[in-house]
Amino acid sequence: MKKSLFVLLAALAAATLVCKQSNVPDDWSEFTEETVKGSLDALAAADSIYREVMALNGVPAAAESARACLAAHDAVAAVGITRDSSVTVFFRNGLLGSIYELDRGTRDSLDGIPLAGERVGIAGGGEVIASAVVLTPFAHAWGTVAEDMVADLLDTCFGGLGGATERVSDAAVSVDKVKEVLTAGPGVLLWSSHGALVFKDEVNWEDWVALLTGESYGSEAMAQRIVNNYAGGARASGGDRELVVVDIKGKHYLAVTPKFVTKYGNFNYMEGLGHNATKSIVYACCCHSGLSAGMMPDAFLAAGADVYLGWSKPVKALFAAQRQVLFFRQATDTCTTTQAYYGIGNVTDPWKGAQLLCYTTDTVMIRAQMNFDKDGSPQHGYSVGVVMASGATTVNCFASQPFQEPQYGVTVHFPGAGPGSWNCTAQEDAEILITDFNQSGKWYAVQKDFVGVSGSIEAARYDGDIISGRFSGTLGHWTTGQNPEEDPPSETMEIQNGIFKHAGLRQ
Repeated sequence: MKKSLFVLLAALAAATLVCKQSNVPDDWSEFTEETVKGSLDALAAADSIYREVMALNGVPAAAESARACLAAHDAVAAVGITRDSSVTVFFRNGLLGSIYELDRGTRDSLDGIPLAGERVGIAGGGEVIASAVVLTPFAHAWGTVAEDMVADLLDTCFGGLGGATERVSDAAVSVDKVKEVLTAGPGVLLWSSHGALVFKDEVNWEDWVALLTGESYGSEAMAQRIVNNYAGGARASGGDRELVVVDIKGKHYLAVTPKFVTKYGNFNYMEGLGHNATKSIVYACCCHSGLSAGMMPDAFLAAGADVYLGWSKPVKALFAAQRQVLFFRQATDTCTTTQAYYGIGNVTDPWKGAQLLCYTTDTVMIRAQMNFDKDGSPQHGYSVGVVMASGATTVNCFASQPFQEPQYGVTVHFPGAGPGSWNCTAQEDAEILITDFNQSGKWYAVQKDFVGVSGSIEAARYDGDIISGRFSGTLGHWTTGQNPEEDPPSETMEIQNGIFKHAGLRQ
């Protein structure tokens, strides 16, 4: 008999002994600090065996050893192995536990991420609510390079004098914090964590997914926390259970289920108020987070999220980090979320074939865009709006350098309500106007019959979903007493590379 088999048999024997070694309560079915601590001690012992056997004999043997350990414990009602070789255990007191030891690799470098091109998206939509939250409960293990890049992109896209993105890491990503975030319903939620595949119940052994928080304690402190603070959510059965205890790398972590999201998620509170910025995007960069059929996508979408992205299987950490940066680079530029998703390119991790899935029914933009170069200096548009009146379309915004007070008011006006291209000095209702707030509202313009100036506007797409186009020109300013149709301007302003793109509500 091979030595490795002797080791495995010894581990299996040890599993039964170790899991039996605990103080025995009078009734394991009671939900008390004593029975919860005993259950967690058994989970920790099985987790230790899992890791020991995995190092010697691989994952399948480790999962079976941990299962055998737990099956022999009086606290356990049922135990099973999920398809990714995690172990789910149903304790007699109603607690649900999991052993999740999958190695997803490291996130050594994000260098060399290419920018991909756009593709046409789908219908409906608007902009997201002007707030974002980035949750990184495992920052201590992975770092936050990718998430910091995303947060910086979001802050720049939202604009304003301060950052719009809240960043929460490690133990601060508690159950209560997750509840607070879900109830607030931010415009963008990026949750970069572990996603544990567990069984929903011990009758049908139906798959379920729990997303890990950063809330972690030893067995005694965890038992006190669960019994005194989370008993209702942790002791429930089947689809009513809100919390799971997941053991990973020798530590207990609290994880939330789809039921928790359904109960506290509130991403729809801005809808119907007449604003364009009412949408929400959830990007769950976690293993299994994209599995549907009653799981996280359904829970978040039912809670009002308009776009949801998640992974279909376990995914390598570096590959997942690269994909999220690619997505948000494009989604914070001129792409709708659907265009940003297709623009990523490869969304299938070669490690285990995990796919990044995008669930959406809307054409959503993080922010409508209206950017241009003014005399060679890049300007970024904020508060982009579209007004349709008197047979013409007006796109306008405030513009400035990122994180600066608005310096310019920008108006692009063109005839009709459809695609086309216009020469501003030759066609009626084709106008570009920029107001300089730093110079007491001095204006620069180009329109029909103005001399010494030029300008062009193109609306490449104009339908029920999106308006997008380009503009550029030499705009003039005329002092008091000058006639723009006869006199050359006293000053000019060069506008180049102007773009506008807007989805959603039009006034």
